[in-house]
Amino acid sequence: MRDYNHLKEIVERLHNISFNEVIKYNDAYREDVYKYGFEKNDDRLKNVENYCTICDKLKRCESLESGFKLTNISHGSHTIDFLRSFDLNDDDIKKLISEWNDDPVLFLMENPSLNYDIYDYLSCDENEEGKRVSKEWYWIGENCNRKKLEEYDGDSFYIQGEYGNMVMSLIKQFKLGNAYLTNAVKCAMTDARYENGKFVETKYKNTFEYPKEYKCKCLDNVLLKEIKALCDKNGNLQPLRIFAFGGNAHWLIKEYLEHSKIDLCYQLYQLPHPASREKNDYRKYILKGIVKDSLESEIFIKAGSKKEKYNKEFVKNIIEETYNVASLGNNATKNQNSLKIYTYNSLFDNEELVSEVKIKGKANEIFNFTWGSRICF
Repeated sequence: MRDYNHLKEIVERLHNISFNEVIKYNDAYREDVYKYGFEKNDDRLKNVENYCTICDKLKRCESLESGFKLTNISHGSHTIDFLRSFDLNDDDIKKLISEWNDDPVLFLMENPSLNYDIYDYLSCDENEEGKRVSKEWYWIGENCNRKKLEEYDGDSFYIQGEYGNMVMSLIKQFKLGNAYLTNAVKCAMTDARYENGKFVETKYKNTFEYPKEYKCKCLDNVLLKEIKALCDKNGNLQPLRIFAFGGNAHWLIKEYLEHSKIDLCYQLYQLPHPASREKNDYRKYILKGIVKDSLESEIFIKAGSKKEKYNKEFVKNIIEETYNVASLGNNATKNQNSLKIYTYNSLFDNEELVSEVKIKGKANEIFNFTWGSRICF
């Protein structure tokens, strides 16, 4: 740890984004953001005066399904925030992380989902028609009444369904003094409503279903500021390691940075989403192996370095021309090859772009073995 005071400045800038721009607290709260602890606390909610409405000011998008709107709103958490939740003060933390790595690391989730009893309307929202704000410290409150800090040295949190605990374990084991966990898009899009006087929320959208105007606004006005705050060192941006959980978060930040004019060098890795179905016996090796590889690598990409992108029809035509010895279908048989083309909704083009192609074939008169190929874009 080269400069703990500089690290505290980074945290203060991130807190300003979280608690003055995304969720707008009053001055009294921002003077001591840890005053109300990390668990659910209505007193924290009482200090919220407003929240970000940048996307709400946009014309309602035709692509937005009826009944869905921006609802639950989130913010980010830094290494220092996680450590403060263990009742450590600045002196304790400074001593603990004195030998830790202070290179910037971004852990990126996709977007908030359903309520799960952590959000509520503001008291000034008499009609309860606005957004719902987290009553606990996002990413950390879920872990309150937690164990001892030493328990994060083991593998018990590298399992399906763990979010903040899992990231805290990676932070602790890899000694990441300047890591930040946040959602790429800060607001959930859900079907929140009242039925017979009772609040109901049953469905939510993933980011690929959001209008791209919403995604671009949030990335431009919030995530980009968070990245700059996290990476700033005397006016220059330090290289950033990004670990995106799941394909949606990965492709969102990948395409965004490829088109960005920010003066940033970065690494980008995809980690399994906490809700994914990887077996827990393997998940820990994937998580720790990827983070270890990243920290040992000094190869970075320059933001704004665009790669050629292809739509589904173009790729399908190429595959058909290449594998013209057999027809293509959903499943591989002796008479046909299987072709699966995975796509994502582009932020900058009005079409779906290909992210991955998988093709398989059975043994037949031409090929005497079962084969398969995977192409990542």
